Amino acid sequence: MKTINFLAVFAFASVAYSLTQYRITTSPADQSRPDIDGNIVAWEDSRNGNIDIYAADIADLNNPISFRVSSHSLDELSPQVSGRKIFYTRRKQLTSNPPHQYEYEIYMYNIDTGSTSLIAGNSIAGTVTGADESTVVWTRPGLYAYDIPTQSAFPVGNVQSVSQPDVGGNKIVWCHYYSPYLISGFDLDSWETFPIETEYDWNYSPAISNNIVVWSKGSDIYGADITDPYNVVKFPICTEPNDQSKPAISGYNVVWEDNRNGNYDIYGYNLLTETESIVTDNPATQTFSAISGNTVVWQDSRHGHYDIYAAILYGPDFPQCLSPLKSDLNGDCRIDFKDFALLLNDWLQCNLDPPEACME
Repeated sequence: MKTINFLAVFAFASVAYSLTQYRITTSPADQSRPDIDGNIVAWEDSRNGNIDIYAADIADLNNPISFRVSSHSLDELSPQVSGRKIFYTRRKQLTSNPPHQYEYEIYMYNIDTGSTSLIAGNSIAGTVTGADESTVVWTRPGLYAYDIPTQSAFPVGNVQSVSQPDVGGNKIVWCHYYSPYLISGFDLDSWETFPIETEYDWNYSPAISNNIVVWSKGSDIYGADITDPYNVVKFPICTEPNDQSKPAISGYNVVWEDNRNGNYDIYGYNLLTETESIVTDNPATQTFSAISGNTVVWQDSRHGHYDIYAAILYGPDFPQCLSPLKSDLNGDCRIDFKDFALLLNDWLQCNLDPPEACME
């Protein structure tokens, strides 16, 4: 799937229609902070007194098949799903004075074999925050990654002051946890760091899919096309009043938690149609949304504790590209005058080296 070179994004009114919402968990304890990839959703679960990792296969949303991923006496946190593998952090608190002194280990659970393996020990491990089909990322305190095919962990460049990294394809993105909280990226192919958001603001919670980065900027949601790291194209996604935060992205779909109605709901935006829609506006609190394709999951307090819920984004407001078109120059899954304009803009240009080759 090609990415979109966004030259401008225009504000559209929210579309309100009813999405079927599916309750994934029914335990009276809290289930929170879900992640999803394909049909697998995983979350933090406190039903056993401490925090464990549970997951479910939601191929049939009316009959989710739940299973326990971890069962250690220590808290296990921040599940990140990559295909049929679930990565998570085991955390041991060393002392309560001063607070936040921890040992960390990172584990991988293989759904097909039911086996668990250690992938990073305390010397380099931290809280896992991002994963795609080939890479897992975390901080300790620099930036670290784990290559899933080769089963190897490694430091990423000489990057410091890193918080909330995420990974997509060959690029890692993060925010700086020291002021001014800028957003940066790292290209795993060129092994180079590049800026994404350089305006001083409260920039945090970056997420990436197909070279599109989204993040919270103050109380708004912004995005950027980083297909060319030397020509980052930034655009607004939601600038409504009140607080919009913690965006997630998959393909052309972006979701986030939104407080415009006086409590936190989940909203969505499609980058192709430039249309914003309400995913859920239940009067309880819905936060920590995650998305894979057109499936959104979140934590939901409508039953007096946090459960995991899901919904499918559907209809003309949330289309998906079935397959790329060869002449689709701007990546919007159609061929029209916008592609023709891009072709005319580059007409007769030549980037051959040496330049004399262009004259042949």
